[in-house]
Amino acid sequence: SETRVQALSKSNAWMEIKQNTDGSYVISTSYAGDVILTKDCTIGYTKEGDVAVVPISMSNSLILTYDRSTGGFADIKTRNADNSLSGTGAYCESITVSKGSKALVITLYKETGKHKRED
Repeated sequence: SETRVQALSKSNAWMEIKQNTDGSYVISTSYAGDVILTKDCTIGYTKEGDVAVVPISMSNSLILTYDRSTGGFADIKTRNADNSLSGTGAYCESITVSKGSKALVITLYKETGKHKRED
């Protein structure tokens, strides 16, 4: 929610979920300090139209941005060698955080830029 507010008020706001070498996850944003998440869970995401969950790893992060003109999600971004971002053409539909037999799914709504948590 905070990333969306920042994106609508400042251009180029983004949020990235990536994995550290120790297995923990970190959420980075263009506007605030990093948040370190526990390493005893797994995080993945689904792309629009796909059913398979793409795991977030050290070599595959998830970068979310917003379209300032609509307030909706922009396509998933990738980080280039020069640290700039490029679009992939694919949209993120959901983020799944799993720990043991429990899973939390966050559904993303492309058109509105909103999300819904489902336990």
